[in-house]
Amino acid sequence: MTGDRYLRGWGRPRGCRVTGARRPGPGARRSSRAPSAGVDALESLQAWPRLRCVLQETLRLYPSVPVLFRTPLKDDEVAGERVGPGDFVVVSPWCVHRHRRLWEDPHAFDPVRFEGRPTAYLQGGAFLPFSTGPRVCIGATFAMAEASLLLARLIETFEFRMDDPRPVMPVGRISIVPGHRPPFRLEPLGRRLRAAA
Repeated sequence: MTGDRYLRGWGRPRGCRVTGARRPGPGARRSSRAPSAGVDALESLQAWPRLRCVLQETLRLYPSVPVLFRTPLKDDEVAGERVGPGDFVVVSPWCVHRHRRLWEDPHAFDPVRFEGRPTAYLQGGAFLPFSTGPRVCIGATFAMAEASLLLARLIETFEFRMDDPRPVMPVGRISIVPGHRPPFRLEPLGRRLRAAA
């Protein structure tokens, strides 16, 4: 649900309020119209060029897994520290995705940062919501395709409203979860349009 206003051009993305990102970036306010064609297959997503950007930005700010644990296979050096077999190395996508040296205005929800970027921009260690290298999540491509289709269908079908003004803050456990269950109200867009006519 993050970014449906961004996709429709309604200003501040609702997802910022839902997920606790309190300072949307400039890209969240950029105008765009939701496509009129229905979404029923991956090919339909060509009409939704910003959808992937919204998902990537959401995963940047709220990676499913906040920390990754690795054990080196041989002696190596990481950030000036010697590591070797039997050592325990912790990598935090949560921290990497918010690092000022890697991201401009790292705490802002700004899907535009991903627009027109080559795939190489998403590699090299700055963006790792599904891990990276030989241990990358084997379901990453499927997860992005599934999330894209689901989000597009929800956005084209419903108006989202929060029934609780409390911000929903992320909580880090094995995965990132909401601090409390966010009470959503889904109103079919057709009903709203008929009422306005």
